[in-house]
Amino acid sequence: MKMKLFAILIFSVLNGIFSTANAATISDPNDVKIVISAKKIWVVADEMPVKCLCVKVKNSADKVVLEKCLNSKTADWSLSLESLPKGEYSVQVGKDKSIKFNK
Repeated sequence: MKMKLFAILIFSVLNGIFSTANAATISDPNDVKIVISAKKIWVVADEMPVKCLCVKVKNSADKVVLEKCLNSKTADWSLSLESLPKGEYSVQVGKDKSIKFNK
């Protein structure tokens, strides 16, 4: 699983370098990292059991435009941003952590 997470992280970094969007990474106390690229938001968790981790993308009007609940059995820990129009958004992980980004 570490190799899979490492590959996802490397892909995200390379994708961010070659894209025109802002790339940002945050981590919360539970060792969950968020990587934002031009096309996807990747959620990377350390090898810990996750019962339910809700990830929400909100627009500038604070309306939820994308939402995904992740757990240890989820295979794809990403959200596609391709359908969203350009603008300001924020990613909320769980109840406390959020980060703003522009698409």
